[in-house]
Order: sequence, then C-alpha cells, then structure tokens
Amino acid sequence: MSPGGTPIHGGGHRRGRDGARKLPDERPLWQRPKLISLAAVILVVVLAAGDSNVRPPLHLLSGSADGTVTVALNETINEFQPHKQLGAGVDGLEGGEIAKVWTQKNITAMKSAGWGAISYRLRTELGVKAWHWNPVGTWSNPAKKEGYWTSSDVIEKDAGVSYGYHLPRRGNTIDQANNDAFAKITDGDPTSFWKSNPYLDPHFTKRPSTEHQQWIMIGLGYEKPVQDITINWGDPYASKFKVQYWSGSNDAIHPAHPTANWKDFPNAAHDGTGGKQTVTVADSPVSTQFVRILMSEGSGTGPAGSTDIRDRLGYSVRELSIGYTKDGSFVDHLVHRKDQEQSPTWVSSTDPWHKATDMDKDYEHASFERTYGSGLTNNEPMMIPVPVLYGIPDDAAALVSYLKKKKFPFFQVEMGEEPDGQLATPEDYAQLYMQVADAIKKVDPNVQMGGPGYQTVIPDWIHWRDANGDNSWTSRFVKYLKAKGRMEDFDFFSFEWYPFDDVCGKHDKQIAEHPKLFYEQIEKQYKNGLPRDVPMVITEYGYSSFAGQVELEFPGAIVNVETAAMHLEVGGHTSYFYGLEPNWVFQEEEGKPCNTFGNLMMLQFYEDFKIRPLVGYYAAQLVTRHWVKPGNEKHQMLKAKSDLKLADGNPQVTSWAVRRPDGKISILLINKDPKKEVSVKLEGSGGDLSGPYHMYQYSQDHYDWKPGSVEESGGKPTKSFPPTKTHQSSSKVTLPPYSISVVHAES
Repeated sequence: MSPGGTPIHGGGHRRGRDGARKLPDERPLWQRPKLISLAAVILVVVLAAGDSNVRPPLHLLSGSADGTVTVALNETINEFQPHKQLGAGVDGLEGGEIAKVWTQKNITAMKSAGWGAISYRLRTELGVKAWHWNPVGTWSNPAKKEGYWTSSDVIEKDAGVSYGYHLPRRGNTIDQANNDAFAKITDGDPTSFWKSNPYLDPHFTKRPSTEHQQWIMIGLGYEKPVQDITINWGDPYASKFKVQYWSGSNDAIHPAHPTANWKDFPNAAHDGTGGKQTVTVADSPVSTQFVRILMSEGSGTGPAGSTDIRDRLGYSVRELSIGYTKDGSFVDHLVHRKDQEQSPTWVSSTDPWHKATDMDKDYEHASFERTYGSGLTNNEPMMIPVPVLYGIPDDAAALVSYLKKKKFPFFQVEMGEEPDGQLATPEDYAQLYMQVADAIKKVDPNVQMGGPGYQTVIPDWIHWRDANGDNSWTSRFVKYLKAKGRMEDFDFFSFEWYPFDDVCGKHDKQIAEHPKLFYEQIEKQYKNGLPRDVPMVITEYGYSSFAGQVELEFPGAIVNVETAAMHLEVGGHTSYFYGLEPNWVFQEEEGKPCNTFGNLMMLQFYEDFKIRPLVGYYAAQLVTRHWVKPGNEKHQMLKAKSDLKLADGNPQVTSWAVRRPDGKISILLINKDPKKEVSVKLEGSGGDLSGPYHMYQYSQDHYDWKPGSVEESGGKPTKSFPPTKTHQSSSKVTLPPYSISVVHAES
C-alpha cells in the first residue's frame, strides 16, 4: 500500500521479492544457521522416485455417475513438447541467499518436481535498479566509475552472482520488489534530483517531444485543495509543461472507471524558467487526490562540464511542493522525507545513470555461468531477460553477445518486466523496446524478443486513457509497434498470472471462477488487437502475489495445475511455474485479517534449513510425470468437457486431455468442490475411450496443512503423501473433494 492508502497495484509483491520475506526469527536468510538437512532432501527425492499406495484405493463405481467427462478423440486443439513448454522460474534473492538456497541437494529436490525449461526473472527491473549481470564492464565516465554501465560480453572469472544498483536519480517512491528506497522528488534534499530516461528524448526516439511527454504523479493521500505548485528544477528542466489533476474516481493507479482521467487545472500551461519556480494553477483551490506535472519540451541544458549528451536530455526536478495559500502563507501538502513515509511520487521513467558505490547486494541474482552449470535448465534453452526500463540498449546487446559466445542456449528474450506495474505508458515502453531490439539485432537478427511481461491485474491490463479513450495496454502497445512498422520484432506476448489478490477471501468461490477469469482475459487481449499468431507465454504463475495460507493448501495447487493446462488449451506456448526454489513461510499485511502465513513455493524451509514437500510439489508431479509423458515427444491436446456444474454455474469438475506419444489418452480431472465427492464417467467422442484405466490421485486424504506461529516456521503439513496409483476396468471414477486426478486410458 502507498502512504496515502492506495493499492500499489493489483498484483502486489511476489514471493521471494518482498522485503518482508524473513525467516522465522525475522533475521535475513543469510544471517541464519547454515546447516542443510540431507535427510530432508533425500525424503523429497525418494517420494518423487515412485508412486505410493499408502493411501486407501479409489472407489470403483458400479452404478450411474454424477456426471460425464467427454474427450473429443478426433479434435486436436494444440500440440506441445512437455519439457520445453511446462517450465518454472528462478528469481533474484537477497544478499547471500543464492549460495544458501542453490545447494546441490536443493537443486536435486527442485529438479525432481519434473518441470522443464527455465525462465530467468529480473528482480532489479521491479526494484527500480540497474543490473550488472557481469561485474566487469565499462562506465561512460570511467575516471569516476559512474554514468551509464555496459557489462562486458566476456567473463573470465565467474563471480557466481550478480547485483542490482540503486538509481540516484530515482523518481518512484514505491517499487515492486523490496520497496526499501525512495524518490528524490520529495526527499527534502535540494541536492538530489529525479531525471527522466534520456532514451525517451527526441535525440534517440527521432520523434517530436510531444510524442513521449514525461510526467510526475504525486499522491496526496486523500482529496486536498490545490492552487499553487513550486518546482525546484534541475538540469535539464522543462521549458514547457502543464499541471493536471485526477478526476472521476479516487484511484489513479488502477484507472478502470470509464469517466476517470486527467483534467487540466484552470491555469494549466506554463513555460519553465529553471531554478525554483512557483506557478498558480487555479484562481481558487481545486480539490483532488492526485496531481500530475506533464512535461512536453526540454531545455537541453546539462550540468556544468558534462560532455555526455544524455545529461542534457529529458527533464529533471529536485524538489516539489504542492498546496495553497491560506492567510498569506503557503500550506504544503507534501511530506518531505528520505524514506517510504514521504509523499508518494510516480514517474514516467527514470534515468539509469548510477555509480559504482550504488551497489545493492539485496538484489542478488545467480550468474548465468552458475545457472547453466547448476543443471536447473534441464538441458533446455532458457528464457532470459534484458533490462528495458532501467538499463541501456548496449548492455542488453552485450548480454546476448555473451550468451552466444559461451554457446549457452536461450530461446526467447523478455524485454524488461512488469512495465505496467510501474505505470510506464505503453508508448514509452514500446519505444524503449524498439531501441533495445535494434541493439540486439546487431548481434543476432534472429533472436526472438517479446514482452511486455505484465503483472496480473483483473480485469485487464490498463493505463490512463489516451486522446482516443483507449486505456488498454495491449491495444496501445500493439498500435505503437504497428505504426512504426515494427511488429516483426514482437515475437511473443508475455504476462504473469496471479489471479487473486484477496488471500483471505472465499477460496472455494475464487477457484470456481478461475477458468472464467483466465479465458476472458486471454480473449480480451485478442479483442484489444493482439494478433492470434503471436505466441503467448506465461512467465510466472501462482494463486496470488500476496502471501496467504491458501497457497499451501489445495486451492493453491488447483490454480497451479489449472493454469498450466488452460494455457495449453488456449494455444499458449510456454508457462513457467513460480515457486521452484525452497523458501520460508511468512506473513504480510494482506494475510493479517485472517492471520495466515504463506508463500508461493513447493518446498518449505523449516528449522535449520531442512526442506519438506508441500502440496504444490506433488501437484506439479501429477502434471509433469503423469498427465504428460516426461520428455519432449510431441503431445496432442484434445478437447475435453465436463457437464458437472456448481450452484453458481461454474464448473465443478474441470478436465483436460492429451494424446501422449505412447498412445495413451491422459485425462486431468479436478474436483473443485471443497466438501462433495463426485463420480464421473469417462467417454470418448469420435472414437472409443477404453480401459483398462490407470489412475493417479491426490486429495486431502494425502495432504493437510496445519498453520503455526512464526516460531513454528509458520506451519507444517500434518500429512504429506505422494499421489496414489490404482488400476480399474471401469470408466467411472470417484473424485474426492478438492482433488486432482490423472486417468490413463489405453486406447
């Protein structure tokens, strides 16, 4: 939440990325005891090695079934290769954590879940940080070790990790990662300043400055009277700007209301003078919660003695004051502090300029040498990220050059991460995207590039409405690329899927609605202009981006399994499960109303770094080891339909079927009723669906989570058994409440 009480975004902070993620005794991970339990790892691997019959066998049905699941045996809706297209993500951690989490024992346990390809997530892009993916490189001002950084495309000695770097010209109070820094616009220090990204200046865009106007948005917490604004400009300053206020709703962060948008103050337009400038924007105060300064023309001035043209491009502000005059005195609504309690500001972009001393070791990524050498990539090409918002094009190109020199296989390059969550405009992101693409194509014109890497927001990914009333992120991003003739550089469409913000909500109702939410969101993108021939990639998925107990229980596992299956059903290319690395259970603000602890993970750290499997681990194996045949032989996705409905009309049983390369028809079945056991009859259309049938089933008979205190690692499973395997000749099967089942038919 912002200091003013406005939600930061619909997705929140993802697990493993939040500064609140602590161990049970609240010390950071790298300060905890270092003993890893070999026995716990062996337990996970043994459980993964075979099927268990420790649970009671399934009921064999002799009477009529409650419903029918029909598989269209002659209707193929997609083809896929499991190991390439059912993957998982690895993320940045905090200082010293990579060495503690990425032990060989833990890596073996992670791999045993059966996921294939890996997506390398870019946490620095979420934290308003630059990223030195190689600690060796060049500064634009090497004498002072500052400026614009380009990593070397040669690594002679692997450091094992790479780090993020603070941006001293930061303009966002809030970020999507640790959220432990602050903006320079309201920090009370006139020597510090925000500066916009010079790569959005006409010098680089080759477009008029009005096409990429830059802005600062300030949150006042609640509606307050605004009449006067004082801007202490840096260099360069805005020679032309206007001041606007938000109207039509109390939420400028998620501007979904159809009439909400920015309006000019009565005296909105002004010429910038540089230095400290006060403007009166209304003859009498206007009440508003959000104010925006929109800058359309720059002065082109830079610091004395500067020889880098980028220092003169864009806009710079040292400090702001917003308020009104009362009894001859100015009343400033803003809180000027060097911490998160300052008045929050959001900006259109931030200059990636920084210094060697700005290193932040709490933004630690595994090096590429370490990642490829770990075995986590499973001999599959990796999806790699390049910075777009907080890096420069030459650095992105150097990363691609390095990977090619090392012959490290990578399949796709994701351009930045979550620009929508940081309120970047679709047009600004598209322009930076094109510049980074140009640099990469000089290294290899055949590299597949894509994005935007949306965070999840229901019901859609949106921005403030443009002059045509269009607030769809997808629509405006695609329109921009089309207008510039650059759709050939848009090789895939990427997004994240965390559908439920409310971890204290009614979980049975949430998972009942899950398929509808997913299908509607996908179709909405096509209606918004996404070409249907652009491959679709889910780069992260899980129940919620907030921590809650539901993630450690069957609803969390059901969402994971459904997401992987639904994505293939709609023709998606690759999906990456988020939560591969072992982690600790913790609580954050969103879980406090229901006093729950959770995390997105399949392996839980407890006591002295022992690990134990959770519901997500065995649910993953049902998908990767049983529903599909492990490996990369082609599978055909078949159309499957269940006729069982809940009282609200949503499916009670969801189903997906594949024809495996071994000839088996494999049907994935989920009973989403938390209390009711149901029976289904399996039928084929366009052919016979005959037995014998082999069933793998996972239910609350196998797993149960008991919440606990922080001192008790936040909770533990009271039982945790692998799925049960049974055999039967009948096509009628029983599905226990909240269960995930896979049935193999031999035909």
